[in-house]
Amino acid sequence: MPPVTRVGRYLIEEEWRAEPLGRVFRASLPQLDRRVLVEILTPPPTVPKLDLEALTESFLVECRRLSQINDPAVLRPYDFGQAENGAPFRVFDRLDCAGFRPVENLPLTVPAVERIRIAARLAHAIAATRAAGVGLDSFDADAAFIGPGGEVQLVPIGVGRLAADLTLPEALRATPPRGTPAHAQSGAGAATFSLAVWLYRELSGPGRHSPQERLAAGKPPDPLWLLNPGLHGGIDEVLQAALHPSPRISTPTALAEALEAWLARNFTQSQAPVKVVEPPVLDEDDGTKDSLSNRVLHYGAWGIMLAVAAIVAAWVVAGIMRPGD
Repeated sequence: MPPVTRVGRYLIEEEWRAEPLGRVFRASLPQLDRRVLVEILTPPPTVPKLDLEALTESFLVECRRLSQINDPAVLRPYDFGQAENGAPFRVFDRLDCAGFRPVENLPLTVPAVERIRIAARLAHAIAATRAAGVGLDSFDADAAFIGPGGEVQLVPIGVGRLAADLTLPEALRATPPRGTPAHAQSGAGAATFSLAVWLYRELSGPGRHSPQERLAAGKPPDPLWLLNPGLHGGIDEVLQAALHPSPRISTPTALAEALEAWLARNFTQSQAPVKVVEPPVLDEDDGTKDSLSNRVLHYGAWGIMLAVAAIVAAWVVAGIMRPGD
């Protein structure tokens, strides 16, 4: 396939990632000095013509639905068009040019509670895409970003993932890795599973242990408290419920609610930041300000009291020592 140098009015810089049915490029719009991501539909030649027409229509519908999502954590496409060869494409803003970084392998300085908050926010974002009819069936940590102020953004890339689009051959659908409990699942269950796998790795300490090897062998993941002894209790139960072959937590909304309930129990009560209460600032004319005159009166009164006490003590001593009484 010849290298792509331009898509519509966008200049291609480099390929960012390849999807089963498309490619995503880092690009720019020179007229506005804007850095963008361009996702273009490029299915393999083996896709029949009828399926290609259905894919093109799905791509347009998916783009329209994504642009109508109101969740601020979902990055919406802002442009749509057709390349010179007729292939449809859609355009997103580049987050890495705005101070965002991928949530994949977050720095070790990021506390566990913040990683759990990020996962809860991403679960809500995935749920929002599914509510809009866009069937994100996996979570990719390199397509999710955290901003300088802690804001979370999910880039909903992945061509042809409409929940209603079940006509594609299985080989062209994005699925979890073979050998995992989620491989036989689809839709919300697989997206929840892959997000839970990411959070497990992020909470397992510096080694970032993956649970998938044990899951493929039919065993439950190692308890997180063995891998990261400093972690609060209870989060293991949440992730085990999402990673189990017959999960009790099988939707993004359920995972988000479970994580938020854990945060409410373990963070806001036991680890709430200590509030520093500043002393009240008094007005100059309220009669209580610690001014120079108030200090003079204060110390003057104490001086008079001490002087009186000294006179009384001297008088008592003199009376005791007077002879003949």
